[in-house]
Amino acid sequence: MDDRLLVIVDQSRDDLFTVLRRDDDDSVAVMRDRRRSGAEPGRFSIERRLRAVGNELRAIGLAVVAPQGKHAQADVVARAAFLRTLPLFEAFSLAELIDLADHIDERVLSQNHTLFHEGETSAEMFVVRHGTVVISKEVTPRESPGPHAAG
Repeated sequence: MDDRLLVIVDQSRDDLFTVLRRDDDDSVAVMRDRRRSGAEPGRFSIERRLRAVGNELRAIGLAVVAPQGKHAQADVVARAAFLRTLPLFEAFSLAELIDLADHIDERVLSQNHTLFHEGETSAEMFVVRHGTVVISKEVTPRESPGPHAAG
């Protein structure tokens, strides 16, 4: 049995399927949902896993099925899919991005919120998913040198 994480992408989400599925990366199994759209609501009622997959697919367009003993969540895979779109992370496999995404905290910030001030040290890295960031530097006027004594 394959012990890779399985990511099932909704049939209507070509964009998500393209981002997640890369020919040179088989670290995570990525497949489209093969069930017919419009299937009878109670059809899979005997299988709870399938019902949960259906709910996840409807909510965000993907579902995650983990091998026994492994933890997986659709929001982690969604964060990994976002990271995969960034050139900074293009050398990472999807499995590595999922591991990384599991350690990422997403923040929603209010307008004009200050993330950090010039000169502060931090162990954080910020990636903007939505919105705009303004980076500014405080500029102080130079003092003109005083008159020099000639001697």
